[in-house]
Amino acid sequence: MNRNWEKRQNRKNMFLAGAKSAILTAAVIPVLGLAVHGLNKLGTVRVENYSVKNRFECAYCFNVPESNKYYYSTPIIFGDALNGCRQKEYYAASPWATYSLIAGAGVAGAVLYRRKQRQY
Repeated sequence: MNRNWEKRQNRKNMFLAGAKSAILTAAVIPVLGLAVHGLNKLGTVRVENYSVKNRFECAYCFNVPESNKYYYSTPIIFGDALNGCRQKEYYAASPWATYSLIAGAGVAGAVLYRRKQRQY
């Protein structure tokens, strides 16, 4: 009877470790998205149609309008924008990647907890 209780506690703790890992990853992803967004504006590029809303829409929504999936950038050299070098660039974000990363972090947290328990 004591063995069954131990197994249930280990499963519960393994689930909690996975949930903590997934929640932490879900909290870190938007912070990293904001950092990348801010760094792109600091570069030597003039951007048009570049918004945080569109970036996060691409990262979390499956039905994104095509016009919200990209922005235009123009390189700036010596303070002048290069005419004719306007490029269409897509946001490096996908809901498939975002949700897979969160789920993968949850599974990894649970597996690491289980390995840690087996060592002792």
